[in-house]
Amino acid sequence: MDCSGCNAFCCRNLLTVYKGVKTGVMLFPEETRILKRLAKKYGVEVEIVPQVGYGIKGKSRPRPEIIGLYQMVNESCPFLETETNRCRIYKLRPTSCRAYPLALIGSIMLITPIAEVPHAMVGFDEKCPKIPTLLEKLRVRGYDRGMSVPSKEIKELGLTEEWDAVVKISRYKELMTVKYSFLVWVYDFEKGKWIRRSW
Repeated sequence: MDCSGCNAFCCRNLLTVYKGVKTGVMLFPEETRILKRLAKKYGVEVEIVPQVGYGIKGKSRPRPEIIGLYQMVNESCPFLETETNRCRIYKLRPTSCRAYPLALIGSIMLITPIAEVPHAMVGFDEKCPKIPTLLEKLRVRGYDRGMSVPSKEIKELGLTEEWDAVVKISRYKELMTVKYSFLVWVYDFEKGKWIRRSW
């Protein structure tokens, strides 16, 4: 998506609340290593903690068997060049950044069925200032807010990379959820504890 002229609002307001838990930028395990290396290179601080766990271990103090996803919990992205609103690590940015402004459920404006990814819905993150333009383009094509939009239409809006990133995230989450018998945990980094979730 063309982000020219944007004030990088999304990069300055990374934390969101979903189902009562504050969350940061989702990271695959391999992305945590990349970001830590890049933070050292650019001399910035990144705060990375667990985000989603799967399975269960421990009887007296139950907790996830494995951490499947991590999160960067900086309020603003340390890799954002504040003077130019450009990303210093654009080519190496995390998958969740590549997906933006598409989002899995949470901050949904327009719901999109994903035939390729069962049990998932995608929408636009309404904080993105480019969304009104994208919605207008969809209205011209006969779609309105709340209507189902085929993935082909999303790609024709120039959001192929974003779509592919959302599909990757959704497939990974579904695979891990099924593999660990739907035993899913989220990490509340404000309280420093794991919470069991059924979703």
